[in-house]
Amino acid sequence: MILSYLTPRTHRLLVTASFLILANAFGQWNLLQAQQTEPDSYSQVDSPAFYLRSPLRSLLRNQQLLDNLGLKILLTLGYNKGGQDEAPWKTQGMPGIKAARYFIKPLAPGGYRTVELALSVRPQGGYEVVVYGLETDPPEEYLNPDLPGIQATLQDMITNIQQDPPSLNLRQLSNMVYQLSYIHADRALALLKVMGYATVEYTKEIGESLNEKTYTPTMLGEGLPIVVKLIDSPKTSLLDPEPMEGFAAPPPLQQQSAFGAPSIST
Repeated sequence: MILSYLTPRTHRLLVTASFLILANAFGQWNLLQAQQTEPDSYSQVDSPAFYLRSPLRSLLRNQQLLDNLGLKILLTLGYNKGGQDEAPWKTQGMPGIKAARYFIKPLAPGGYRTVELALSVRPQGGYEVVVYGLETDPPEEYLNPDLPGIQATLQDMITNIQQDPPSLNLRQLSNMVYQLSYIHADRALALLKVMGYATVEYTKEIGESLNEKTYTPTMLGEGLPIVVKLIDSPKTSLLDPEPMEGFAAPPPLQQQSAFGAPSIST
């Protein structure tokens, strides 16, 4: 990182020194004056967008990042939440955009400023925060002067996340249950382990009574998603007999009896 900052600065110093030598040798002071003239910050030469890589991996976390940044824009810069048809939003409907937030601030007379926050998918994996903003004074469009402050705020938020990453709260995770038909659960779990997925299995121990079992979870690997092997119940129906020692599965349907069925009194 040090070289990436020092190298461009060294080049700029060398180029500036070369211009000074040429100006002294040939008396071309107009060239120096033109070089010292900076473009207007509202000019269309500057880019109305910037991009920052998000350190968060999940879509939900990145959406929370957009919401947090949007709240700061609403409270500190005087913007309002923008409607879908309130302005010609640049990122609306663009491919690769997973989430977007729109903000607008009216200006007198008839002008307004817009800020668009979007999440784009990086080809290398993960997400990138895209911020796009304009100041519109019909029929002209200029760079939104609030963008530098928004960029600094977002950079501070990303730095804080990198220094203090959010902890994994298992209570906030969603889940899906898959019923396997053509492969045994243990074989599927072994394959997922080889592929690097985090898995949770259970170790069965004998309890205090014959029909009591104690299951201890064991987690292998880290990160999301987490694959959990569900415990198969040896008794899945009220018509099945009570499980006996060494009982692995219910008997075939033709061998089942009414033993163990609940008594229904009239």
